[in-house]
Amino acid sequence: MIGIVMILGASASAQEVVAYPAGKEISIALPGAIEGDDPQLAYAPLREFLSERVNRKVEFRFVRDEAAALKLLKAGKVEFAQIASEAYVRLKTNELANVVAGVMRADGNYGFQTSLVVRQESEMQSLEDVRLDARRICILRMKGLQGRFYNSPFTDEEFKIWEELKPKLMRQAAAMDGLRKLLLSKGEEARFEVDAVLVMDSDFGFQGVLKEDSDVREVWRSPVFPGPVIAAGPDIDKLLRVELGTALALASRSPELISCTPGGGYKMVPEQTFDVVREMLKIETTEELQPR
Repeated sequence: MIGIVMILGASASAQEVVAYPAGKEISIALPGAIEGDDPQLAYAPLREFLSERVNRKVEFRFVRDEAAALKLLKAGKVEFAQIASEAYVRLKTNELANVVAGVMRADGNYGFQTSLVVRQESEMQSLEDVRLDARRICILRMKGLQGRFYNSPFTDEEFKIWEELKPKLMRQAAAMDGLRKLLLSKGEEARFEVDAVLVMDSDFGFQGVLKEDSDVREVWRSPVFPGPVIAAGPDIDKLLRVELGTALALASRSPELISCTPGGGYKMVPEQTFDVVREMLKIETTEELQPR
């Protein structure tokens, strides 16, 4: 399940935005919905709650994916949209968006990390060891990761190591299959030549199999990479953003209100959370972000 994290947005400009007209309807573009349900019917209790809290009608527009939601937001056809954190940072840099909420994982954490694991008896102890000694690394394709296995921002030295490791990378369809291959890759006669596996914590990772399975151990963990966000268009004033964010936070207290979403709650996180994305995108982080 995915929930929503309230984030106090800021802008690179101190320019004031004219207050959004009182009582005017607002729309929120959301990618996907719970399969088999009528999303408008399922989201009705949450929609009514948010409408009451912000004192205006709130409507949801359900689209295919985050890219479609981003397109609507950029075109000004919705006031709010759930988009990828990378897309948000690009918009923010050009003063085209502010964050209202971030999408939480079911386990109550925000964002993603990847973990590089090896067999317990392996002599490899670090990312550098893997660079020097690993023959093949299995990269597990997991829902929602969007190719961030070795695109996450590392230190300069770590990034150089990952660039060298790319020729060794191979993809597998299932996480458990990748770990199975790792455990079967023992000795010169092994059927599978897999020396390390890169897994993501949101699916099973650190809090699941890796913590319980004594046959594998972690040698490296990535920085936290923020997940999707709900962003407001540039014409939405700070008061309305805070009102909506506060309403979402209050909704998290009621399982009935958020049961329609693929998530489980709302939590505040700072704007600095996205500095790691700016680093990855080579966008300079400004310390002069002012709310507007």
